[in-house]
Amino acid sequence: MPGEGNAESVDVLEELRICFNIERFGDQLAELTRYIENFDFDDARDVIERVADKLSIPLDKR
Repeated sequence: MPGEGNAESVDVLEELRICFNIERFGDQLAELTRYIENFDFDDARDVIERVADKLSIPLDKR
């Protein structure tokens, strides 16, 4: 169904807003929000990977 992935992305973004340390990652969260709102998921993934790297969280590379 068209748009399902988009709605899911917005839900995930809301969860990330709760989990992010705004003082430390506010700029990255704003950047991530812009990318998701513009359906630019490749650049959004890059932001998530950078934050995960700073937090030493391993991610599966796809």
